Amino acid sequence: MSMTKRYIVFLLVAVLCVSVFFLANIHIVRIISALCFLLSVFVFTNVTDIFHREGFVEEGDDPVLMDSRAAKVVSRGGNDKAVLLVHGFSSNPWLFHKHIPLFEKAGYDVIAPRLPGHGTSPEAFMKSSFTQYYKCVEETLKTYRHEYSQLHVVGISMGGLLTLKLAEEHSTGSYAPDSITTLAAPVKLSDPRLWLVRMLSWIKPRMTGEWDPVRESDGGECWLGYNDLFLPQAYSIAMAMIRIRPRLKEITLPHLLIHAKGDKDAPFENVWEIASSTSSAHQEVWVPDLSEWDHSRHSLFLYNSQIEPLSNRILSFHRAVAAGCPGETAGAKGCIPAGRLE
Repeated sequence: MSMTKRYIVFLLVAVLCVSVFFLANIHIVRIISALCFLLSVFVFTNVTDIFHREGFVEEGDDPVLMDSRAAKVVSRGGNDKAVLLVHGFSSNPWLFHKHIPLFEKAGYDVIAPRLPGHGTSPEAFMKSSFTQYYKCVEETLKTYRHEYSQLHVVGISMGGLLTLKLAEEHSTGSYAPDSITTLAAPVKLSDPRLWLVRMLSWIKPRMTGEWDPVRESDGGECWLGYNDLFLPQAYSIAMAMIRIRPRLKEITLPHLLIHAKGDKDAPFENVWEIASSTSSAHQEVWVPDLSEWDHSRHSLFLYNSQIEPLSNRILSFHRAVAAGCPGETAGAKGCIPAGRLE
C-alpha cells in the first residue's frame, strides 16, 4: 500500500471512529470506537513517515574507521568497464573482499563506496539515514559513469534496495548503468515488529546485539560491521520500501536477481515481488542452493561455497548484456540460450 493510500485509510478510519463515538448512545460502543481510534493513531504513527525527519551524519574527507578494512574501494586498472558494488545495512565494503580480485581478474575496475555512517562508529551511524545512503550511491554513479564504456551496479540487501531506487531514477539518461544485479534485496518485510519500530525508537533507538559465531559459517563468520540494531535507521529503510515498491515498473535496465531460499534476514518472496514488478526486457533470476548450511543465507558475498558460483553468474550476466543476448549467456561463439529463471 502506497503512503498516500495509508493516509487516506487512516483518515477514513479516524472519521468513522469519531462519528460512532459521538453518535452512539450505547456506552460500550463508544468505548470500542475510542479504542479503535487510539489503535489507528498508533498504527498510523508507525507505518507512515508523517513528521519524520531523516538524520544526516557529517563526515570529513578522512573519517576515523572502526577498522582499516572498512574503507571504500576504488580499484582502477585502466579498464574500460567497471562494477559499482553497494554494501548493505550496518556493513561496509569489506563485505566484497573475496570477490573484488575476481572482478579485477575479469577486466573490471571496482568501485565500492562506504555508505555514510557505516564502518565508523555506532554514534555516527545513528545520525545517518536511507536518504543519505542513496545520495552517496547516486553521486558515486555520476562521478564514474562517463569514465567507462560499461558500468554495472551490484547491490546486496539494503544495497540492493538502493540499487533498485537508482534504477528507478536512472534507467534512462546519461547516467544509466548497463545493468543492475540485486542480491537478497528487500522491498517488503512481513515482520510484525516493524509496526512498533518508530515508537520504540523514541524510547530506545539503539538495541544492543552480539555477534553469534555459531549463527554463521561457510566464511560468513568473517563479518565486519555493527551488531546492534538501530531503530531510526531501520525505520528510514522501511519507509523507503513503501516509496520504492510502487515504482519498480519504471526499471527497464537488464536485471539479474539473486536470492537464496531460507534467507533469514530478507524473506525469499521478495525476489518474486521484484521480478514480477519491473519492466526489464532482460531479466534473470538465480536461486543459489544453500540448503546444506544453517546460517542466515543472506550475506552471499561472504560465503566460501559461493565465491566461484556467484562471481561466475554475475560476470556471465554482464557478458550477456554486453553481447546483447537477452535471457541468454554470452559464449565464445555468440549467444547461448540460458533459462530465464532458475
